Amino acid sequence: MFRSTLMRSACAAGLTAFLLSDASAQQELPTIYVGLRSQRRASAPSPPRAPTISPRAPTAVAHGAPTAVRSAQRAPAVSRPPAAPTQPASPMPPPEPATVVAREAASAFDNPSYSVPDATAATKTETPIAETPASIVVVPRAVIDDRKESDLAEVVENVSGVWFVPNLGGYGSFTIRGFNTTTVYRNELQIGPANLWVPNAFDTANLQSVEVLKGPAAMLYGAGEPGGIVAMVTKKPLDTPHYSVEQQFGSSEYYRTIVDATGPIDKEKTLLYRFTGAFQTNDSTVRDFVSADRWNLASAFTWRPSDRTEITYDIEGSKQRFKPDTGLIAWGDRPIPVPIGRSFQDPNEPYDNLLNLYNGLNAKQKLYEDANSQWTFDGRFLARNYKTSDTEIVPAMPSFETAILPIFGGVNRGAFDPRTGVLQRNIFGLDYSERSWVGNADLHGKFDTYGVKHDVLIGYAYSKMTGDLLENGAFGVPDPALAINVWAPWYGIPSWRFSPAALDYWYAKSPTSAERWKQWDSGLYVQDHLTLLERLHIIGGGRWDYAVHGFSNSDIFGDATRFPDQVSVPKAGEHAFSPRVGVLFEMTPWLSPFADWSRGFGVNNGLDPNKRQLPPQFSQQWETGLKGQFLDKRLNATLAFYQLTKNNIAAALPGSLSTSIVGDVRSRGIELDVSGRVNDNVSVIGNYAHTQAKILDFADRNPDLIPIVYPNLNAIVVSERGNWWPNVPRNSGSIWAKCDWNGYLAKEGASFGLGLRYEDIRWGDRLNSFQLPAYAVIDALIGYRWEYEGLLWNAQLNLKNLTDTQYFVAADQSGAGNPRLAIYPGDRFQAIGSIKVEY
Repeated sequence: MFRSTLMRSACAAGLTAFLLSDASAQQELPTIYVGLRSQRRASAPSPPRAPTISPRAPTAVAHGAPTAVRSAQRAPAVSRPPAAPTQPASPMPPPEPATVVAREAASAFDNPSYSVPDATAATKTETPIAETPASIVVVPRAVIDDRKESDLAEVVENVSGVWFVPNLGGYGSFTIRGFNTTTVYRNELQIGPANLWVPNAFDTANLQSVEVLKGPAAMLYGAGEPGGIVAMVTKKPLDTPHYSVEQQFGSSEYYRTIVDATGPIDKEKTLLYRFTGAFQTNDSTVRDFVSADRWNLASAFTWRPSDRTEITYDIEGSKQRFKPDTGLIAWGDRPIPVPIGRSFQDPNEPYDNLLNLYNGLNAKQKLYEDANSQWTFDGRFLARNYKTSDTEIVPAMPSFETAILPIFGGVNRGAFDPRTGVLQRNIFGLDYSERSWVGNADLHGKFDTYGVKHDVLIGYAYSKMTGDLLENGAFGVPDPALAINVWAPWYGIPSWRFSPAALDYWYAKSPTSAERWKQWDSGLYVQDHLTLLERLHIIGGGRWDYAVHGFSNSDIFGDATRFPDQVSVPKAGEHAFSPRVGVLFEMTPWLSPFADWSRGFGVNNGLDPNKRQLPPQFSQQWETGLKGQFLDKRLNATLAFYQLTKNNIAAALPGSLSTSIVGDVRSRGIELDVSGRVNDNVSVIGNYAHTQAKILDFADRNPDLIPIVYPNLNAIVVSERGNWWPNVPRNSGSIWAKCDWNGYLAKEGASFGLGLRYEDIRWGDRLNSFQLPAYAVIDALIGYRWEYEGLLWNAQLNLKNLTDTQYFVAADQSGAGNPRLAIYPGDRFQAIGSIKVEY
């Protein structure tokens, strides 16, 4: 009884809060309209939401949450009849809208709309996408929930020109506009180095949305890769109680449990909390002997001592355990023709372990506000600790040199002998730890001067990151006892081979190496978003950076088994100025051309053969396109044409721990992103990208660059000039559409979804020695939601890769392996059923 009463009270509280906040000034509007988006800079009340003191007029915190508007030409929002009428009211049908209202009241918690009006990654302010002269795409929570996307790698598939690239058996990186990047942000702060790998399982349980900013982002974020950034926005505490539990289960031993709870701690609602948690365990849908499980727990607390001050502290931790997989190998110019599930690992191989911990703090203070100006201070801090410990079987001698010998007629005595089918392997282990401290302070002001509206951002950012990598064993030393025939593999390596004593014996026979890197970056940036005549938007700004980066390895340490504190890491300091300029003109209410130019830079954590730090990377992008808002601004689209170049590309030198600057790369293309609602029943998100990424300059013709010479090829310089950049399809795209039979805000009704993903042929390495075939994958869903005993229920069945297509995602480009010896297959058919209850 108590439980039932509590659930009803929670729903009633949400409904009451919405009615009180959204009914004023709408007494004369008799109809109901759902899915209404807020107008630009609208000031009407919004549904229950996370607290904010942003100087921009209030909007719903959850992307795309419906809000009221004042325009008489817009459809009206939910109205409330006058209280205690003294005259008989004219007969009018009672609004069934209690159904609609209940869903709207919960929208800040679990917003079901695909329509996203604002984003923060492109400007560090809550700016309408339609007014931002840059390519910025937002994947809202509704898409993540509908498609049952449990990690970040799946989420970015909804964005044009972005792909996830697995590497090192259990990690990965992102490719954006042709360039590899590990630059991932959490609430506008970088969570890892910009040129090392990232774990491929950022859990989505604590994500409210994911934003992808295309092109160099150094003007706001400092050093990084030029393709762009992936920005995660976490869930925030809300002042209305709400709770949900979801259980998922599926094929390949898939189980996932998600909980989410939020609300006020005290009656005055000055203290708020939010807790999210997820546990997942699964086997691979495609590969033998591969399985994983992970925990992800997050808590956030917000304190609002006044309506001008807000402080939020959050902590999030994850623990992952997984069996690695290095994929298949190349045979000639294609992946080897063996069953796609065939593994070259072993069932007795131990699990790898990964730990991740975040501590974040965000303080907002409204400094000044009058009729003509608003000023706000926003300070952020994030500390991260990351550790991983791996022991795995890998192909021996995966150097680029030994893998290309058959292509040039040499005798391959490396990892794989195509004449016998024997793949040499060894046992390799690593221990890696990383620590980072990142923070910034922003002063945000809005004011008018001579009819020009200014949205000014002045900020300072600082980051310190350090990492230690201890490699046990060597890629290049084969263990004959572990050799495997790829045509007729044998399995069952004795478990004792993975015992500490056996590993110590093996590691003592093979080289051990150690690496340490450090990176500091401090930057001062200024940005102004000018609005003239209400239709012309100009963004201009620049950032002055001083970046210090240091890298050392066992050649310098002398002792490869430890990282003595007294050993200093050679460092180099780089000054850089990164400008950005963009213009957007609202030509019509639904179409706006835009253009922008930006410059970026990044550090190369590596040493040349003379033990000197490599020079930094530089990049430049030109972009133009169109932004559209259709169907009463429910459907948003961005069409972009761009050209992006990157200089000072680094590559490992064969047979050495050194690296070298080897060339320049250019990427140019066309991208289209569409998302939103066709009507109250149909929601859609889709994209298309045509990408041409090529190597422009290479060391064989540039005397300023160090050529890569392969001794076993009789000192031939293998040129990459004019080759296609690996893992980048010429054409790719996806479309996902969902139909809610009774409307996306209805409390009861059936839902159906269908999606398609396509990728063209891709080259697997920089030599263009092999290709990955094109593929298309179909996904589908069917679901039903209903109310019972005051609870909102949702049952759903997702079918991923409905046709069980066999395909390959990418080849490893991490530098620690060889692309020809690490080709990763994509997931095969998987059915996921789920049941969710919320109140």
